[in-house]
Order: sequence, then structure tokens, then C-alpha cells
Amino acid sequence: YICQANVHPKYPFLPSTTPEQRFRYRNSSYFIMEAKMTWEDAKQSCERGDSSLASILDPFSLSYLWLKLKQKRIVWLGLNSNLTGGQYIWIDKFRMKYTKWAANEPKQKLGCVYMDLDGTWKTDSCNIKNFPLCKYPKVFPPTVPPQEPGNCPLAVEKSWIPFRGHCYHFEASSKMSWPKASLACLQLDASLVSVMDTTEANFLTEITENLESKSQAFWIGMFKNLNGDWLWIDNAVVNFVNWNTGEPSNQNDEHCVEMFASNGIWNNVYCNSYLGYICKKTKIVETVPTEKISEKKEPRKTDVIPSPTHNKAIIAVVLVMLIVSGAALTGFYFYKKRNQHGSIEENFENSFYFTGGAAPTTSDGIDLVMNMEKNEQATN
Repeated sequence: YICQANVHPKYPFLPSTTPEQRFRYRNSSYFIMEAKMTWEDAKQSCERGDSSLASILDPFSLSYLWLKLKQKRIVWLGLNSNLTGGQYIWIDKFRMKYTKWAANEPKQKLGCVYMDLDGTWKTDSCNIKNFPLCKYPKVFPPTVPPQEPGNCPLAVEKSWIPFRGHCYHFEASSKMSWPKASLACLQLDASLVSVMDTTEANFLTEITENLESKSQAFWIGMFKNLNGDWLWIDNAVVNFVNWNTGEPSNQNDEHCVEMFASNGIWNNVYCNSYLGYICKKTKIVETVPTEKISEKKEPRKTDVIPSPTHNKAIIAVVLVMLIVSGAALTGFYFYKKRNQHGSIEENFENSFYFTGGAAPTTSDGIDLVMNMEKNEQATN
């Protein structure tokens, strides 16, 4: 005889979880389920086999997995922002130190992440169906050390607000372009702010709400590179976004990101717009001297931990300026071509225009900064 019963709503039906293929890399084994399913169903299917949706922690693991999966499967990864207030975190709790986002990703504040056929990571609704990529065995990350205490600089001209392990300076009165704001932060041994999670975003908004009358938007440290990737200028990993609806847009030359003062939402905009800006730096940590106490007492010194990746930040600033200047030169080329039988105006109003005939190169970066500042002073 044959029996039939309705599915109990507490125990929803899940597709077959029989692994289709297994392969091993380093200390972990990976396998793909043979049926497509939603992200939540994929998570449960992996967990029933004492595994978890895969985390990819370094470029070597990504390259290995991509070679195994090349042109075969689009797979769910163990990366989700729905469960963590908009921050993309691996579900196995490993710290996110490496990413392989596709161009203009992550474009969703709340969503699930899959690995496409080209090996890049993309966000989508958690209800679409992809193949689960499981990782075995479950491995727990090492304990994260507690946040080190510290203090913010006591400066008369520039005020710093402490929050967790960093200090923040909000500049609403002196508005400037994104490259110049980046240099202003660098001069303070800081960088334009990177935003790591909802808690930090809410903290920033609480401050900027009170400054909206002076500046309706503030520069943050996110910019778009030549490959179309959105990056932080301080080299922090992009594991949280707060884009406005329909953003980031694909408008030409909108390579920099502003944060609205009223609600903290992000929008990509032209880098030469004049806005307020927010600087961020690591707290100053005092260290107790280990030397023996001498007869002559000397004042205790305070060691300042320098902000990392300052050289990379300078390169990023120059890169953004080169992108903007390249767009300006392209426009000037077509303008000149249209008017090749007529006279050309001697003054071309663009602070990123090179006066020489050669195209800008990386070595022109410092000169570019100087030209930008001179031209801006001339126009003020």
C-alpha cells in the first residue's frame, strides 16, 4: 500500500542534499549539492551534513575553487547581511579580510552572496535558487582580542570624537573636492572615513544630523577604481554598504561617494564637488616605558601608532585625480576637434587639466596636486 501525508509547516521540504562532487584544499573539504535552493535552505542542507556554507578567506582558496567550478555552477556562499544588520559577515564567524566583489558590488545593503561563473561575488535576493557550496568540517575562528583602549588628540583647532577604537573629525564649514579632502585628512595623520557596520554608520549620522545646516552631505573614503571596484581609501575591506535606492549609478565620472547628513545614506557623485568631509584615525595608545628609572626623571613619552596604508591612500588620491583628469582631457579633445577650423579659447576651466601636451602619468601625481591647489586658489 502507499501512504500520503501533508508536509508539516514546521519541517519544510528540502531538496536532496546528496553531494555531487567533493574536493579537498588545505584542511577543508568542499562539495556541491545536486539541487538548486534558496540561501536559507542551502544553509540548512550544509548543516545537516555537519558542514556550513563555504567561506573563502584568501585569494588562493578562491582560485582553487574557481578552477574546480569554472563554467559549471553558480553557488551560494556563506555570506549574508540580513542576519547582521546590513554588515556582510561569514556565517562561520571568520573575520572578513579578503573579498572578490564584482564591479558595483555589494549593491544591496540586505542580501545574500553567490559566486558567479567568473569567480566574482555578487549580491541578490536570498529567495532565488543556486547550488550550495558546502565546507567541511566546521572550523571555529580564533578568539578576537579585545579592542585596545586609547585617546584622541587634544588639538585646539581640530576636534576629535572617540568611538570604539578610532577618532573622528567632522569638517562641515570648509568644503572641498574629494581629492583635496583626502589630502586634508592625510595631513592630520588620518584618512577619509571608512564605515564598517551599522553601528558605526549610526554614530556618524548622529553627528552629521546636527551639521546639516552647514553641509548637506559629507565625503567618505569610498572611491571607484579603473576596474569598476568600489574600495576604501584606507584599504579596509568592503563588508558593509549603505547605498541609496538605485545607487551606485553608472553615470560617467561619478567615482566618489558622499554620505547624506540627514540619514547617512550613500550616493556616488562627481569627485570635484565641494562637500564637507569626515576624517578617521586610530586612537593614540599610551605605553609604559620599560627602562629602569634613572636619577633624573624624564616625562613619560606617548607612543602614537601611525595610521596604516598612508602610502596606499596617497596612491588612491592620485588615482582618483587621474581618472577625473582623464575625463577632462577626453572632453577637451572632442571640444578641440569640433573647433579645429576656428579659434580655441586659451583658458580651459578645469582644475585637473594638464598644461603640457603629454597625457598624465603616475609620476605626474604630485604636480597634479599642486596644480589643483593653485587653480582652486585662483578661482576662489
